[in-house]
Amino acid sequence: MCSSDLDTEVLDALERLGARPGNALGMGTWEERKESSSKAPDQVIAGPPVEILVRVPGRPALVTLDQILEDPGGRGFDMRFGGHRANIPKWKSGCIVCLYSCPGSKVGNARYTVRDWEKEATRFRVKKDAPLPEDGKRVGIVFRLK
Repeated sequence: MCSSDLDTEVLDALERLGARPGNALGMGTWEERKESSSKAPDQVIAGPPVEILVRVPGRPALVTLDQILEDPGGRGFDMRFGGHRANIPKWKSGCIVCLYSCPGSKVGNARYTVRDWEKEATRFRVKKDAPLPEDGKRVGIVFRLK
């Protein structure tokens, strides 16, 4: 399976659940990130809210992103179904979820822009006490429409 197939499968699944993507971010959002005069990298992802949860083997409860990730910038998570189907052939990454408002992601974080990424406004990292299994163990990812 190539990355664009997975992108399309995730988009199709969320749309079958009734979600309509925001499709607010064009490729200029990424391509113009170093141009201070461009407004494109300052745009935020749009679309219905999506909760991203992790199913950890041996844990009965699903784990939220804020239980796993440290956000030194302090803005947190506002995950949105951006979609960006038209960007798949250009982006070619297989990115499904991004912690920033990225034109390659299907679901992204409206709290941080690509400009924020470029300026290193935050760099997410795994919390030391994150409720995750040992390296190499599989986890499940749950997308829940809010």
